[in-house]
Amino acid sequence: MNLAARCVLLLLVAAAPALAAGTGPIGFYADLGNAVGSQGAPVVRPPMLLLAEDGSVALVRLRWKGWGSPVAQASGVWSASSCSPSCATGKRTELPATLTLSSPGMVNGHLVYRCFRVEPPHKARDMADRGCLQQDGTYGP
Repeated sequence: MNLAARCVLLLLVAAAPALAAGTGPIGFYADLGNAVGSQGAPVVRPPMLLLAEDGSVALVRLRWKGWGSPVAQASGVWSASSCSPSCATGKRTELPATLTLSSPGMVNGHLVYRCFRVEPPHKARDMADRGCLQQDGTYGP
């Protein structure tokens, strides 16, 4: 067997588990305010994460490390509206925050991180959130 054939065989053997499982890159459903079925396909390294359906609370400008491993972590900005006079026009507070994703597994035919943990700034500890993808496509405790 020549060198090129050995390289191809080695690549196929290394990729076999992922091909057999029908997996690709790990994604994440980045809109926690809506059920998974209504969101479309998951995204890889999302630049933002909606924590509320109306966008009043979000993590933005996410910078990732460890994506594709069992645990991925991002640093970014926790952005929340005062919702006065409305959530769309309220003053936004922006502070540094951390997002951790874990527990990769298959959901609706996609390999995704199923659990998340948001560590907002100390001034917003009441907004700390965590959960894992449930059978009904929502995130719960």
